[in-house]
Amino acid sequence: MSGELGFDNIRSCLDAAGTGYRTLSVGDNAQLLAMEYGGHVLGPFVDGGDSLPWLNANAFRTSDTLRAFVQDRNWNVGGDRVWVSPEIRFHVKDRARFWETLALPETIDPGLGDVRIVSNGNEQKPVLSVEREIATITDHQTGNEVRDLTIRMDFEQCADPLRTLDEPGLRGSVTFAGYRNNIRFELSEPGEVECEPWVLLQVWPGGQALIPVIGDATFSDYFEESAQPESDLQNQVLSFGVSGQRRYKAGIKSLHSVGRFGYLRKVNDEMSSLVVRSFMNNPSYEYLEEPPAVPQDRGYSIHVVDDGGSFGGFGEVEWSGCSLGGRMGTRVSVNDSFTWWYYGDHDSIQTAAHLLVGKS
Repeated sequence: MSGELGFDNIRSCLDAAGTGYRTLSVGDNAQLLAMEYGGHVLGPFVDGGDSLPWLNANAFRTSDTLRAFVQDRNWNVGGDRVWVSPEIRFHVKDRARFWETLALPETIDPGLGDVRIVSNGNEQKPVLSVEREIATITDHQTGNEVRDLTIRMDFEQCADPLRTLDEPGLRGSVTFAGYRNNIRFELSEPGEVECEPWVLLQVWPGGQALIPVIGDATFSDYFEESAQPESDLQNQVLSFGVSGQRRYKAGIKSLHSVGRFGYLRKVNDEMSSLVVRSFMNNPSYEYLEEPPAVPQDRGYSIHVVDDGGSFGGFGEVEWSGCSLGGRMGTRVSVNDSFTWWYYGDHDSIQTAAHLLVGKS
């Protein structure tokens, strides 16, 4: 049943508020919705029901609340988005006073009316493209700027990675929705400042972020409170509880990542959901984000965030891509990722989690 955050209500709010969007099928009766505002991607919505990723209910309560949200230039829509990293240089003026000086550049989100959404591909293989141009982003540590950055994201439906398995544990009622996102960052000139894609998925609280790891993996805390993950050493999985009430950010080094992570959540007494992201993880990449208290500590390709309730009570699972500009001397960075959503009975979703991210 479609509720306040269901597909039809979201579209009605966007239509009434005059906010442009386009949709893309990503499975049987599953839809993505890309907004011109900020270039955020909402859903999947399965059978017209509520969004599987977290959405901001305060924004989509009515068309009037959405219109006010847009007029206030609020970024926090929810869903799937791409920002420009590193946060510690672009969002924070003084790393020793992180929270006091944290401010999202408007050129990054929601942008300055520079987002275009185009339906490409063909009838057999439709592609939804989100394009935008960012004129400048200031590096607060050096005063230099990223200039003339073009971002393009091409979304298309992808196949279920479990489709070839004859797995008894998956014979329950499981719905799959999946999409590929090919992300291209391009600078007109390399310039003096490095940057990289930063891909963030907002998730409902009450679940576990599951990070398969290699070797003697650890994590680093970015905020005052420790993430305190559970370690399943036998299955080589780090598990981070997301409550929406604790404020933490944890980073996992690319060296220990297998290029995949998941988020598992019990939706109600009968159903659970699982989202898994597979991305281009390469320990040779720079991965520019640094913990505020540890300058030059780089190499983190995955981050898990619990917002502590200050922004709406959600979690985030994030990955970063190949850097460009600055001493890298490169103008173009292209990164691929696949997002796989599963929704069904608890046992079947637990089986999918075990197969995809090693959760026992």
